[in-house]
Amino acid sequence: PGKYTASMVLGDNQAEVSFEIVPDPRGDQAASYRKQQQILGDLYDATNELYGSINLLRSMRSQLKSVMKNVKEMDGSEQLLEAGKSAVEALSEWEKSVVS
Repeated sequence: PGKYTASMVLGDNQAEVSFEIVPDPRGDQAASYRKQQQILGDLYDATNELYGSINLLRSMRSQLKSVMKNVKEMDGSEQLLEAGKSAVEALSEWEKSVVS
């Protein structure tokens, strides 16, 4: 159900019409439709949350790489760099698992 617009173009001629699809009046589809809309809304919210998490992960990974670059030449930074490298790899693996 909803309001829609259909367009047709043929050469220089164009026609457009608006129409509405209404729920089937033979049964109580309203409850089913509300449930479907709720599920779609929940899915939309979960997807947005996931994309927000991915963007945060990318920012964290970029910051971590920047810190690693800055401490690379410091004495005794080998253990810190190794931990940073492991963290970057773990973040990248997590991203691959949710994006692909």
